[in-house]
Amino acid sequence: MAEEQLLGKRLSYDGSLCTVRWRGEIESLKGQWLGVEWDDPSRGKHDGTYAGNRYFSCWSKEPTAASFIRPDSKRIDITQPLLSALREKYGSENISKGTNERSSTIVISGKEVDEVGFDAISRKQSAWSALTIVSLDGLRIENRYENPLHTQQDYREQHRVLSSGLKWQELDLSRNLFADWDEITHICKYLKDLRVLKLK
Repeated sequence: MAEEQLLGKRLSYDGSLCTVRWRGEIESLKGQWLGVEWDDPSRGKHDGTYAGNRYFSCWSKEPTAASFIRPDSKRIDITQPLLSALREKYGSENISKGTNERSSTIVISGKEVDEVGFDAISRKQSAWSALTIVSLDGLRIENRYENPLHTQQDYREQHRVLSSGLKWQELDLSRNLFADWDEITHICKYLKDLRVLKLK
């Protein structure tokens, strides 16, 4: 990917979200590096300065907002378009057949609850058109056409689904990888009943 396309790109790295601020070589270290600014400014190791040299600046003023990572690191999480995220959360074959139960714990109003129950609800509501509240929080969704692995067929299918008269009233797209508002605007223009949009 060209440097101008990479700068500003959103990444998920071991589940932590960041934005690419710089790409290049670092004095005394071999190879190419990405300079990233973490959404959680306590996650990093510096502020874009390494061994007395400033390589990039962060929007955050925290001294630990940045890190250097390898562009080919296996710890960079795989991204996906909206339709894949919908399938993962509400309609994947694994969930609908009950073969991939997730049993993580979440906190609601200070109380821990088992998320398996939410997966059971997801199976019952697998018809996306019947959903009124949709949460795609933290599912690594990125802008359309950002990833060359996503085909034109993927986006035609996504357009078909979004155009099918969905009745979603609340949509949570928090903690995803949107680099700008274009993709969010594109999604929302199809949702005529949408009343609440969550973005964190």
